Amino acid sequence: MERYSGNYFVGNGELFPVSKLNESAFKDGVLLYEVIRVIDRAPLFLDAHLTRFQYSIKNYEEIPAPQNQLITNDIGKLIEANKIKEGNIKLLFCFNDGKLLWQFFFIPFNYPKDEDYRNGVSVGILSVERKTPTIKTVQQDVRGKANEMIKQNNLYEVFLVDSKGCIREGSRSNVFFISGETITTPPTTTVLSGITREKVIGIIKGSGYQLKEEPVLLENIHNYEAIFLTGTSPKVLSVRQVSKQQFNPANKAYLDILSAYNSLIQEDIKQVKLKK
Repeated sequence: MERYSGNYFVGNGELFPVSKLNESAFKDGVLLYEVIRVIDRAPLFLDAHLTRFQYSIKNYEEIPAPQNQLITNDIGKLIEANKIKEGNIKLLFCFNDGKLLWQFFFIPFNYPKDEDYRNGVSVGILSVERKTPTIKTVQQDVRGKANEMIKQNNLYEVFLVDSKGCIREGSRSNVFFISGETITTPPTTTVLSGITREKVIGIIKGSGYQLKEEPVLLENIHNYEAIFLTGTSPKVLSVRQVSKQQFNPANKAYLDILSAYNSLIQEDIKQVKLKK
């Protein structure tokens, strides 16, 4: 199980010290999860995360999911108990022998530095495909291979390339490619559509830029001027290079989308605080 932080976790609705986190209960069975970013004690885009979770459970198991309000209450309980203003919360759900278990806890995070947004990051290539790519399940084989390549090559991320040579997504992010006024992203049906990706697609559609959802062949990425990642931790992050191919990290379309997304975050935080 992923390392955790904070002093408390929530297990099936109850608050416990992290010393009692029961890892053995999650060694078997199907695992679904969500990672939610907390900024100024507000769980970011919570409604969208809960909608995706309910979609995942509906399409994977015939076991009733906990109600959204119960999950929301547990997240609030976790934030309050740990007194953490900024961080990532992992919601981990396990289906085993007809039973549903869940544990919510803070996990260590690696947010990009300010210079990463200005200068871009390095990305590698990994030839591997997720099983059930549209459902957010724990797939340790993919995660392990990605982590090893990232560590060995001092990368920020790796792109997952399928058997047809198409870039689908990052190991923990989605990806967008810029050419002039057109921004392309792999089809929703082939990727785990992240919450940040959904928000960015909405921004693009309302911005005057043209959005295309179509496969992107690795061999054709030289046709694009810029690339950026989206995800819970990176938010909207430019790519400086993929393997040895260089891209423009200060592309205007990227900067416009980054600015709009940061504004969207601030608006969501305000809405969360108004509900309290």
